[in-house]
Amino acid sequence: MVSPLIGQEEKDFAPLDIDGALPTDARFVQAWHTIEPAITKLLDKHGLVMSWPRRSPKVVIACKNKFLTKASDYAGTKIRSAGRWESKAISAWGATAFAIPPSDTYTALQSGTVDCTYHVYPVVWAFKFYEVAPYITQLDDSAAFTFMAMNKAKWNQISAEDRKAMHAISDEAMLREIDVVGKRETSIVEDMKKLGVKFQRPSPGERKRLTDAVKPLWVEARKSVGPNGIELIDALQKLQH
Repeated sequence: MVSPLIGQEEKDFAPLDIDGALPTDARFVQAWHTIEPAITKLLDKHGLVMSWPRRSPKVVIACKNKFLTKASDYAGTKIRSAGRWESKAISAWGATAFAIPPSDTYTALQSGTVDCTYHVYPVVWAFKFYEVAPYITQLDDSAAFTFMAMNKAKWNQISAEDRKAMHAISDEAMLREIDVVGKRETSIVEDMKKLGVKFQRPSPGERKRLTDAVKPLWVEARKSVGPNGIELIDALQKLQH
């Protein structure tokens, strides 16, 4: 499951879609323990039980002819996005967001419908967006929460001993995936560099600008969620720097 899709039906999941809501490195383990109580309540409302929380892939912005290094680079730039909060973050940074499906993004970049795309490393690689957008600004933020859940009624039919074992396996899988996904993202960067793709990370000053621009979205999100969503926002904001 991916939070932007679930958020269309369950608004209390929406805060997970705010740029940078979750860590995208080993800190995710502690972050998960922070948000677990709130997520458990949200899933319980829908008859679900968490079976595997997954570290969010890192987001980049791939552009046709420039890096995004400062506010003026975002001004007037058209960036492909998906979802309400993703688009709001892009707008807060000074660009214009366009909702375009992944399957149409290559053509949109090629034709100039958009100048850049906000996507995770594996998607930029798999869809070959780097061919038409070879300037990649490495935000390395999260943009969603991905996980696997199980029907609660079925879960309750499993013995307590087996549920304990499944929890242990889930914890191990979460830890292993953090390492595996990290290595995969690194290898994607290396493979794209071999093809001539260029990379740049935001400076500390630009990073602060991006982070500060997103802060008002937390205030806005509070107005659109219920009590469980508020609890989740409280937990997520403890993770922000």
